Amino acid sequence: MKIKNKQRSIFQEAKSEVWMAKEYVKSNIASAAELRVSFLMQVVGMMLNNTAFLVVWILFFKAFGDINGWTANEMFALQGFVAVAYGFTFSLFSGDGYPLKCTKVLYN
Repeated sequence: MKIKNKQRSIFQEAKSEVWMAKEYVKSNIASAAELRVSFLMQVVGMMLNNTAFLVVWILFFKAFGDINGWTANEMFALQGFVAVAYGFTFSLFSGDGYPLKCTKVLYN
């Protein structure tokens, strides 16, 4: 009997976490919609930043060649992965610990 109660609490907790994630996404979309110019400036700025970073890596690998077995293509793949992960995190969670702040407000 205890196992069923424990399973229910795990499922209830998972449902609660999914609900919170949905609320975070809704809140961040609403926030981005309020400040469209700021949002577009951030997007353009990040695109320029990532492009400049890739140019620096191109120049670096042209000057020095492979570094300790790392090739330019491997570095570009790593940079792409990091940029996608950062973009995903920033767009869903505002990139500044926003879910932690909301959790404190909602649960306290």
